[in-house]
Amino acid sequence: MNDDLRKIKRASDTLLALTEHPSKLNKSGVRLINQALTLLQMVTLDSNSWNH
Repeated sequence: MNDDLRKIKRASDTLLALTEHPSKLNKSGVRLINQALTLLQMVTLDSNSWNH
């Protein structure tokens, strides 16, 4: 796994942890985090397909 993918994975894990505790965030914050997670997952999938 290259460095960029590691950073994306770490960011994704952090965002996931936050979404598991939504009481700490307002609803729009949760929505933004979910959008960011979706983007990160797409980038990760794209990067994985480039490596094959």
